[in-house]
Amino acid sequence: MLPRHDLVDDRTVAAGRRNYLSPADVRGLPIGVWVEAGPYTRGEWLARGVAGAVGVAAFLRVNGRSYLAAYETRTGAMWRLETSGRGAHLGLVAEGSVETLAEAKDGARAALQERFPEVARAVEPAGASSVIGPQHGWVAIEGGRDARSQRRVLDERVSAMVSPGPGGRWQTWATVDGSPRQGPLVADIDAARVAAEGVARGALMELASYAPDRANRIVHDLATSAGPWDRTPLVQIVGHRLTDVDRGELADTREAGRLVELMRSTGVLAPETMTRVLRAEDFGAATVTALVPALGLPIPDAVRLLHDEWRVDRLDVGSALGATADELRAAGCTAAEMLAAAPREELRRLDTRESTWELVGPTLLEAGYTAGEAVAHLAAHAPTPATFAVGVTSIVDEPIAAFVYARTHAGPDDLAALGERYELAPTDTARVLLHAAYPTGRAIDVMTIRCDGDQSLAAGLVSEAYGRGTGRVAESGVGVEQLPEVEMCADAVGVGVEL
Repeated sequence: MLPRHDLVDDRTVAAGRRNYLSPADVRGLPIGVWVEAGPYTRGEWLARGVAGAVGVAAFLRVNGRSYLAAYETRTGAMWRLETSGRGAHLGLVAEGSVETLAEAKDGARAALQERFPEVARAVEPAGASSVIGPQHGWVAIEGGRDARSQRRVLDERVSAMVSPGPGGRWQTWATVDGSPRQGPLVADIDAARVAAEGVARGALMELASYAPDRANRIVHDLATSAGPWDRTPLVQIVGHRLTDVDRGELADTREAGRLVELMRSTGVLAPETMTRVLRAEDFGAATVTALVPALGLPIPDAVRLLHDEWRVDRLDVGSALGATADELRAAGCTAAEMLAAAPREELRRLDTRESTWELVGPTLLEAGYTAGEAVAHLAAHAPTPATFAVGVTSIVDEPIAAFVYARTHAGPDDLAALGERYELAPTDTARVLLHAAYPTGRAIDVMTIRCDGDQSLAAGLVSEAYGRGTGRVAESGVGVEQLPEVEMCADAVGVGVEL
């Protein structure tokens, strides 16, 4: 009889686990080096099983099973101390929230130091950071004959290596698909790393000439690196796909449109990569915006890139490109930006909770609307009288001003709820309606609702209030020190907004 074995896929996270990386993912990380990934959108992180992350993440492996993780979020960053091992924690040992990704890294390391000081000492110092693509930093070669020998993985096919050589000098190597390529002998380890990386990058460019995905990735990394931009590697990587004349023009042209045309003709560069090249070439935002159709860049990506790289307002870019509300939302526009661009679509998407609409009023002001315009939008789109009243009272302190702003667009139900929200007695509500210059008939409609449908009582209260003329509401105990006269309010009734 053969023994029974349970088959476990180490490339996935088992159901019920709270860690985000699979065992295979953890083994693929270098020990003691922060590896960054992204930026990804909220949906892309959710597809990877990570909830709450938006932007860049960083991971540091501390041993065979455990790792530190830091994620950017909409409101800051979060850190997690995770493990793929067993335990009651189900993979999540500790977590926390901070302001920035750098603070999240520090928070994760502090949590590791507090709980497992021996493990923390094994990965110190761990301040080095690298971005996936080139992937990892320099790490010691496991099982090497000399503990000083180091290796850096630049690609799944290419690595750079350094090791002590004869006469106190250092040997440099690059391995391509397991085959070694020897570099020069140099004086010290720092020079050896530079030389080995040069040999490895030369191998990468050779491979990129024949692999479209590799060519696109390397050009993207070169265009987004912190160092100075040089178009020579671009020509080396993709120039052989063009004619001799076009290849020479690719190296020399200073016209943005022609450069985009040549890059597209290679057939291997993605729209975002070509946009990054334009940024490295220092072309202006207006030039790049005009080239978005030629680049083939989706509008949400164009809005995001122009905002992130050129610091152009998202709404200005969206307006220039004719972006829809959905495209602006996909580009990462804030709630205030969406309300400024498409108030009707945004307000109609909201739920009926009063807590939601309590935030809508201030957000409308943040979006650039006046108090009168904000009240008009609330009157047009709030789903219930209660949500309308909550939204108005969150931005207008004086009852008469609120009733003046609401006069053109709000219905009797909304106005009655507004009076109750300001905690006005029925008699005080009638006086506020007088000072806000409401017609008698409309005032009676509002007061009928305040009087639970008793029209006779409502008519009596309106008649009493309106019969007293233009006395100040403050004298009736409403709690407002000074409110405008009827004539002043009547002049302000024209407040409105096109909906």
